[in-house]
Amino acid sequence: MNFLVCDLSAVANPELITANDRLMSYEDVNGDANWNSSVHAPISWHSYAAAMNGRIVSVPKDNWREQIAWADTVLALWNYDPGIAMQIIQDIKKQGKLVIGAFHENGDTLQMHARNVSWLIDFKNCANACDAILTYPRHKIYQHFYRTLSITTEFLEWPQPYYTLKRKDYIIASELRQGIFIGPRKKNHEIERRNWIYNIAMAKDLIGKPFGLYPEIFNKITTINDTDFSNESLKAELETLLDGCYVEVIKPLKYDDYLRTIATHQITINMDASDTQGQVDADSMFVGVPLYQPSGFDFRTDFGDLYYSCIQSGQTPEQATETIMTRMCTFENTRKLITNWYARANAKPITL
Repeated sequence: MNFLVCDLSAVANPELITANDRLMSYEDVNGDANWNSSVHAPISWHSYAAAMNGRIVSVPKDNWREQIAWADTVLALWNYDPGIAMQIIQDIKKQGKLVIGAFHENGDTLQMHARNVSWLIDFKNCANACDAILTYPRHKIYQHFYRTLSITTEFLEWPQPYYTLKRKDYIIASELRQGIFIGPRKKNHEIERRNWIYNIAMAKDLIGKPFGLYPEIFNKITTINDTDFSNESLKAELETLLDGCYVEVIKPLKYDDYLRTIATHQITINMDASDTQGQVDADSMFVGVPLYQPSGFDFRTDFGDLYYSCIQSGQTPEQATETIMTRMCTFENTRKLITNWYARANAKPITL
């Protein structure tokens, strides 16, 4: 199968062009990208290309039409302008290609356009123009919404793949881990700012207490500062607020350095209120660091929800982390899902 990930986001937002139109490897996906809001999300889509030994291209780049001609199956990513995306998807299908659509499932995006009926109509038509839609297990959040819009395209529900054989390069011995990692404080997301301080408060409450295999959580809280405040001022404010806590505030890191930073901690807290994939949750489990799930709190992220399901089944935090990263979120499972769908799709005529 010639598998192409085609990022259509830049059609409406040219500054978002981040993809590389070349063969992807794990190092390409995770080796040298700066970890920040503009490039972090597409990494998950790069991993689909890597899992399928495929390529990734951003539209409009000079040779994107050549790449589509090479492919027989296209994973088309769309978000900001579904009307334009639909036109491109229909053009791809006219060339005899199978198209798996992938909307960037973000609660903020849907809420932003909730009163824009024209946008919702384009959303519906774009989804129904695809042969299938790739979505995360949290599709249940949107299930009623999709049904109401009469979206009838087949759904392929699967979590983001990780190259789990690479985990050994990041995981360190548990006795070398200290403290709590908190998801980043962001600049422009009011809901995430409110959750960030909630996460900080939960972290203070956990210090000195047992968790999972650890008899005691070490007194250190680390967070990433992705705001206009200086690291020094944010650190001083937090240490004043969290009397007796040692706080480290760091700038956004390259993805590789970011993973290695998480790996030095005993636990991650990332109670994200938005209906998203949960990249920080997944990255944490990738490096062997379990998530904190307070009693009575339901995760709203994809990966957090998977983790919570494992905990509910009786697994320890460490067992849940390994279950997700060694049995669910693997390249092998992704290849199996898409290959099986491809075989079924080719067994019936393609209708345009």
